[in-house]
Amino acid sequence: MHKGCFGGETEEHPLIVVAYNRLRTNNTHRLTIMSEFNEELLFAEEDRQTVAFIQGYLPQEIKEKFTEDDLYYFLDAFAEYCETSGLMDNEDEEAEIDIEEAAIFMAKQAKKEKIGTFDAEDVRWVVDGQLEFWETQE
Repeated sequence: MHKGCFGGETEEHPLIVVAYNRLRTNNTHRLTIMSEFNEELLFAEEDRQTVAFIQGYLPQEIKEKFTEDDLYYFLDAFAEYCETSGLMDNEDEEAEIDIEEAAIFMAKQAKKEKIGTFDAEDVRWVVDGQLEFWETQE
């Protein structure tokens, strides 16, 4: 028994209970999906801003060596470098990043994944640009 729409006691109908529970579960699932979607949108917007910043940061002769897609790739490659090098395990707020090591790793990854062949010195500019962008966000 539960309160009906008009306040009186009514018997629960099994199909209504199942439908209500399914609807409640689906709405919770929808909220979770929407939350994850909104989070992805925020990450995508941050990536867009980072790439735009890097494009403005790079000297013209270096900028010509990278497409926009290359820069998006290098954002992911830098994140991978941070994970594999143990920087993400560091509990300090500030971790020491070896820019040259990161650039070498990223250039090797791009070649390995057949994204392209890039000089580590050029990729270093991308890393510098990304770090500069982060500095502006603090």
